[in-house]
Amino acid sequence: MSTEPERAPVAKRSMSRRRRTLLILAVAVAIPLVWFAFMTLRAYTAVNEIEDRAEAARTLILGGDIDAAKVEIQGIPEAAARASAATASLPWRAAASLPWAGDAFDTVRESTVIVDRIASGVVVPALDAGMLDMLGGSDKPGQIIDVDAVRGLAPRAGDIARESAAISEAARQIPVARFPGRVNDAREQLIDQAMMLAEATASAADAARVLPGFLGADEARRYLVVFQTNAESRGTGGLMGGAGMLRIDDGAITFEDSVSNQELPLTAEPIDLGPGFDALYGRYQSTQNWQNANFSPHFPHAARIWRSIWQQHMNEQVDGVIATDPVALSHLLGVVGPVTLGDGETITKDNVVEITLNEAYFRFGDRQLARKAYLQEIAGAVMARVNTYDGPKGPLARALARAIEEQRILVWSAQPDEQAVLGESIVGGTLPQDDAPYAHVVLNNGAGGKLDYYLQRSLEYRAGSCEGERRESEVTLRLTNTAPPLDEYPAYLMGRLTPETQYAGPPGTNRTVISLFATPGARLANTYIDDRRVPLTFTNELLGHPVFTAVVLTEPGETVTVRYDLDEPTHAGEATVPLQPLVDDPQVSVDVPSCGPSPEG
Repeated sequence: MSTEPERAPVAKRSMSRRRRTLLILAVAVAIPLVWFAFMTLRAYTAVNEIEDRAEAARTLILGGDIDAAKVEIQGIPEAAARASAATASLPWRAAASLPWAGDAFDTVRESTVIVDRIASGVVVPALDAGMLDMLGGSDKPGQIIDVDAVRGLAPRAGDIARESAAISEAARQIPVARFPGRVNDAREQLIDQAMMLAEATASAADAARVLPGFLGADEARRYLVVFQTNAESRGTGGLMGGAGMLRIDDGAITFEDSVSNQELPLTAEPIDLGPGFDALYGRYQSTQNWQNANFSPHFPHAARIWRSIWQQHMNEQVDGVIATDPVALSHLLGVVGPVTLGDGETITKDNVVEITLNEAYFRFGDRQLARKAYLQEIAGAVMARVNTYDGPKGPLARALARAIEEQRILVWSAQPDEQAVLGESIVGGTLPQDDAPYAHVVLNNGAGGKLDYYLQRSLEYRAGSCEGERRESEVTLRLTNTAPPLDEYPAYLMGRLTPETQYAGPPGTNRTVISLFATPGARLANTYIDDRRVPLTFTNELLGHPVFTAVVLTEPGETVTVRYDLDEPTHAGEATVPLQPLVDDPQVSVDVPSCGPSPEG
């Protein structure tokens, strides 16, 4: 009997080999798949961390915690590096090489490279240069901004701006995935963000170059400060209620004595601001009369007129003009604290707007000189408190930044190189000179009264798709008069002071001249007031923007709806809807597709 072991059947041995082979193949496939899933999760987590840190830093900066914001920002480069490394892994590259479906992975990989470049080429150098520390203000006595530090930033700011421009151009080269969806949406958002970063860093570099001179680093500067009364609306905010002089010497700011508008003449020698300005505002003698100097929303117009009138009357050539209003003063009082007037009255951040723009008219009635003296005392007291403020400069700088963001501080320089930079910045108050979609609804009081304190606005800008060379659009303004139904108002507050401004309606009825500054090339189809088609008062153009104007009356408690139906070019770029700085906080809704690259691109 044979003792040789029994062999397994051939079929059974073959089955075992196949199972081992399949297991090896499964492991071989599973390992890179698991690794790919891990790297995908790592990239996704890193990108989310970047977004979370950026939003947290923004919130902290607005809240004044610069040190905590720096901690958040310092974590962005490491997260960006992780995202870039994850999408550079071998499994990811293999996925990117797959036919047809692989280009989505390639799009994500190239996007993370751009994010990494932003972190390492912009964020890190900006932190190293101390740009974020500038938001904390200056430690030097009397200075809000350290002008020497700003001047020292100029070379680094220029380098960062050039790198940002290169990154923005590289972002445009990110390949488009064949399958539309979130990958391509994220690509477009990144391109937009890179472009905005390039614009912001270019502006910062320009500011670092000219700001020291504007702040008196080389020689003391003197600027005319105009206090606008938002209760009587004008294109840049409100009627010129008073003025003062601001002296800046090596960054140290001193407010000097203010003057009442009654000290200025109502007529002066005119200046030439071009045919477009004359067609719109020539009938009001706007270049001669300080009351009508800022009908135009283009702040350089108003600044040049005020400077001309000041020079003629005061025989002083100022270096520039700065405009502000009581709401901006409330932001400053929130930092420096309340002020006490000679009679013991306390002016705070909570009551300064109501007192100066409304209550004073009821308190003084027709005694205009007494009211103006009272308002000048308030302005002088606030400015004196700012002059003597010795607390931390960071909160003061941020209060100014808030007022600037709300367009409640506007600046114009008589120096062309400085004005070229200021005019392109948020403080310039200029009408844009590109073709991007634009809807700027401007109110000018049409009664000579102060009832605009009670106005509440709601704005909507809608436009059709990007198909075709032109598209239909709508701009809608809802204007509510919240004035109480009183039997009598002070005559000076109510207005209707001339035969031209007389109109029907109970006390508190307001008259408003509404002008829409529209997208270049836009044509008006119809104008409706409360669904009733009406003719326009006049149509003109200013600095390339067509201007469509109508006049409306609003009784107390009434809401009037004004709708402009337009036919406008399908221009590229994001829609802009500037907000005229009045007393209210308007509701704004924009539904305008961004068509293709920006005008600059």
